[in-house]
Amino acid sequence: MLKTHPSQYENIVPKLRGFLDLPDELLEHILRDVHDDLKVGVKARAARGLRVSLDQAMITKRVYALALPFWWSAINATVSSDNQSIFLARLSASSTKHSHITQLRLHLPTTSPVLALTALLPLAQLESLHIEIGASAAYTDSTKLASLHISDFDSITWPATDVKLSLTVLRLSGSCKIYQGDTLEHLRSFLATFPAVRKLVIEHCPFSAAMETATTPDFVRPLDTATLAMRIPHLAAFVVFLETTSVLEFRYAGKLDEYIVRWRRHSRSDPLQQCRDVDGASRHISGLGVAPGKSRGLLDLPDELLEQVLWQLFHTILKTQDASMAYGLRAPLANTLINKRLHALAKPIWFTAFNAFADDKPLMLARLCARTDLHKSLKDICLRMSVDYGPVLHIAALFPFVNLVRLRLDLLYWHDTDEGTREDVVCVLDLLLGKLPHLADLTIDNADELPESDFALTPSSPLRQLRAGFGEWLRSVVTPAAESESLRCLPQ
Repeated sequence: MLKTHPSQYENIVPKLRGFLDLPDELLEHILRDVHDDLKVGVKARAARGLRVSLDQAMITKRVYALALPFWWSAINATVSSDNQSIFLARLSASSTKHSHITQLRLHLPTTSPVLALTALLPLAQLESLHIEIGASAAYTDSTKLASLHISDFDSITWPATDVKLSLTVLRLSGSCKIYQGDTLEHLRSFLATFPAVRKLVIEHCPFSAAMETATTPDFVRPLDTATLAMRIPHLAAFVVFLETTSVLEFRYAGKLDEYIVRWRRHSRSDPLQQCRDVDGASRHISGLGVAPGKSRGLLDLPDELLEQVLWQLFHTILKTQDASMAYGLRAPLANTLINKRLHALAKPIWFTAFNAFADDKPLMLARLCARTDLHKSLKDICLRMSVDYGPVLHIAALFPFVNLVRLRLDLLYWHDTDEGTREDVVCVLDLLLGKLPHLADLTIDNADELPESDFALTPSSPLRQLRAGFGEWLRSVVTPAAESESLRCLPQ
């Protein structure tokens, strides 16, 4: 055997003086083994949180960076606990971990399951998801009902919750005025409970006031989408909505069945086309379509002028709803469903403000979180942090809206909540303020409902105006570094 002196290797292989001298490849293998052993031990002890604590890897920045991808690759959050909401909020705020999470088991609280799911929206690499919702079992539809006729459609209590997967033909009739209030939105929610419907018939339910009295209204002749939207916007918006469903044929019958209008398509990928064979309106067939020639209307304006018109319309709608003390201050985007160009121009304008004070807004807030194309458009949010809808998750849902300028939070009816929940709210609110560099106006109603806290709310930039229901409390919580001459605390 050839003998060599150890000093011969000093210039070839560096000395390994300890754990941190290992190359990244070996160090990563060791960390994986440690993680797997810890995970097995945690499972054997049936501990509350099955995710191995990342504190075990906080030796140096290098070890932390190597351990982070697989330490956070699989998370088990199925154990119901008081800390789950704050865990999901912090998970939503930790953008460095989003790309590493591939497996997740989650227990959704029955009080705010929709808002809890918004924390999962940034997890783009998620491969496996297991969800438990309280003690409820998954719904299974065992019926074979294929056709359903609801004759008193206007007496339905919105929204329906039962789901019929077998239904393919749905017929609705009555005296429901679809153009009034939120009826059109409720109708959409109702149809979502019948995902397999291929043929939809609506009878005697007008989409406009003119349709209530006209025996053969002008719309019975085939019109293009833009013309139909200008004359009967609710009907045009509903037809566009049906294109996102499984409906292949939509039939509308007028009062006393004096006319019947049909829309058909061959497959779900095709748009619905109005048919020319209109029953009871043969005398209108000679006037098919729109007269030839270049139109000279609203859509002929350039984008710059059209945007100004939409801004004026948007503010007019908001003022009208403010005057009527309506809860939902967001103007319905269905009003812009005339064509793709107008819709694209109106969408960022329509979503500059959002009011989530009403009890039915968590679902809409969750949908807004899922629309990444609208995150930068939103500038103004009013949010009621109801105890019943998960206040921590409400605040966490606002993390993506980095361009917020105005924020109003309402802490009404919090006197019955526990101290820990209110402490969590202050903690997550601090995380939120650190993510809003453009925030200028902050309003907190009923601030006395929050506890004296060790947390200091630190806005990322000086506020222009601070309003609080009880200003002394909030002034004691906001850090002096955040205050300036432009900061005011106004008790209400």
